[in-house]
Amino acid sequence: MNAKILIGLFFILLASTSKASSEGISRKALDKYPITGFSRLCCALGLNSLEVKFGITELIDRPSLGQHQFGHLNETQDKVGMAYTCAAGFIDVSHLRDNADWSAHLFFKLREWLGSGKEVLARNEGGFKKRVVYFPILKPEELNSLTENDLEQLAISIGFNMALLHEIPTSFRIAVSVPNAFFANEKASAFSAEDAYSNLLGNILGVKAARSKLPYNQAMTEILDSALNDLDAQPKARTLEAFELVRNDWWIPGLFSSFRHTLKRDFTYEGLIEPRRIKNAPFCDNQTSKIISVPERLSNGLSVHNYYEVRGTMNRKMKRSVRKLGIHINGDLTQQGFPNLIKAIKRLFVEQLGEGILH
Repeated sequence: MNAKILIGLFFILLASTSKASSEGISRKALDKYPITGFSRLCCALGLNSLEVKFGITELIDRPSLGQHQFGHLNETQDKVGMAYTCAAGFIDVSHLRDNADWSAHLFFKLREWLGSGKEVLARNEGGFKKRVVYFPILKPEELNSLTENDLEQLAISIGFNMALLHEIPTSFRIAVSVPNAFFANEKASAFSAEDAYSNLLGNILGVKAARSKLPYNQAMTEILDSALNDLDAQPKARTLEAFELVRNDWWIPGLFSSFRHTLKRDFTYEGLIEPRRIKNAPFCDNQTSKIISVPERLSNGLSVHNYYEVRGTMNRKMKRSVRKLGIHINGDLTQQGFPNLIKAIKRLFVEQLGEGILH
């Protein structure tokens, strides 16, 4: 029996024991939906006049979440906005939902993609000519030790690293990838204080929903509401109060967001993600931070990065921007290139905005 047949049988066996349910998502959507492309409009860290007026930045709480919709296919149900939580600070529900869908999609398809040698296309974004996830060819014995929990960790890891292929180009003012972004300055939200946590939390919740026995959209609706409850999400009025508590400290008001209007950034790309919370918020009663972590190793002891590689083929503008930071990347930008590049972006932002953006 050849290797391809063995790999196929292995993943058929996994599929037969899986609790994952893509019910409610059409097979065409599941097969064609692009990995990682921001489809929901939102949000800068602040309440700037035109962004609020035109619905780019909104406040949201648990009663107003609506029903989750994979791929944001029904905007009347799938609501987004910023919510303040006592255990995790500000949460961008738009980023959370998008990341949930990406990692759920990855989880549904990993059995087909792992070890295949395929380059799976992702939706393109500014700064790149092409973005893909590459799954290196692996032997059956390199796959047969993977558990369902390992697949979950891989889906979370891939989703989070693909989100970094959004945060990085936005740092150079060359990537506008959201719809209706006339007033949105993407650099204003690059590595914003709530991004890393919102992204990773979405990856985690999306895979949890994918593994549920419920149809995905129903599971994600219930899991998102439960997670925000556990994080002590506040009503809209208190989220508004939270923004006011950090006005001129975390954000500067204006007509719309610009690079210098966002005063707190988070450049965490690995390990533990600790949320940025408001100290002594009067409506929070001594909650401890809910820390989450980026997957690193699987149950077989191997790195998650043994099983995939995210690749971004940079356009000329992106290459020039990277070279100006003193970073030299031959070929595609992959997760192996993230550490040096993100550190360089961090130094640049500190030079331009001051050390206070990190604290």
